[in-house]
Amino acid sequence: MPTKEQQYKKDLHNCMKELTALIEKSNCHPILLRLAWSDAVTYDVDIIEWPFCGGVNGSIRFERELAREANAGLTKAVSLISAIKRRYSRLSWADVIQMAAVVGIKLAGGPEIQLTYGRLDAPAELLETEEAVKNATNTKQLRNVSSIAFKHVQCPIYPSAVPPYPDGAPTADVHIRHVFYRLGLNNRETVALCGGHTLGRAFKDRTGVCAFSSGDQGATIFTQPTSNAKGDGAGGVGMAGGCSWTRNWLQFDNSYFRRIQEDTSDSSQLLWLPTDQALYDCPEFRPYFLKYARSQDAFFVDYAAAHVKMSELGAKFKYKISLAL
Repeated sequence: MPTKEQQYKKDLHNCMKELTALIEKSNCHPILLRLAWSDAVTYDVDIIEWPFCGGVNGSIRFERELAREANAGLTKAVSLISAIKRRYSRLSWADVIQMAAVVGIKLAGGPEIQLTYGRLDAPAELLETEEAVKNATNTKQLRNVSSIAFKHVQCPIYPSAVPPYPDGAPTADVHIRHVFYRLGLNNRETVALCGGHTLGRAFKDRTGVCAFSSGDQGATIFTQPTSNAKGDGAGGVGMAGGCSWTRNWLQFDNSYFRRIQEDTSDSSQLLWLPTDQALYDCPEFRPYFLKYARSQDAFFVDYAAAHVKMSELGAKFKYKISLAL
């Protein structure tokens, strides 16, 4: 009779097959990568106690977290994988979310990223603690809530692509460092992970950082229903609309880093934000930006390593199951 760990591993294999079919059919690679990032970005390297340290614990599934401004549109991502998650109820949300991201990257032509699985999910009680902190009106009430929980709730959790920055940073590069250093990531890992913008789009009706909305009426020349977003001539973009960072925004490559050096005749139809420019301008980030512009192989190696680290930020493991794609 198989052990619980063996059953969990079998479910992981079958879940991966279903995620592959889902992503190939719906072209949802980018939003599933964003979902995985958004689950991880709550991490604070200075907080040890789980789950108050934040990070990869599946808490992005909670409505309260999805309702945060930075997570606009991610309810759709959770809905996309919910049926698969229900079929494999033994698996944690944290594992399914992280698996979906690396499957999507691989299907888009990116590196094969081997993760470790067996993460635990944060309990719903975490939200009750957050609610207690937010509703506390005086010091006496706060004494009943741990200082660790208080710091987690008050932390300027999410990065912003445009000013004003939630941490009060005067410039984009300072804001990037504040966010990524809080995650325990270095400059190389920071730039590599930002290269994930080679996939996907932004929308006026979600993050509000561009003038292009979801739907055909909000599409650029690269996000129309007939656009060649995969770069394979097959067409098909899923939902049309929004503005992408790259021309082939369903293809994982180093084109994000090559943007500055290439023809800019259609730049008005592509996205480039202050935080993107900061990676090129900032002396600490620029060497890695140029390295990845020169070599896609170098980018893939560094991205894969950084993504593995990101996928384990704040994670607590019940099992340690290594699984290749």
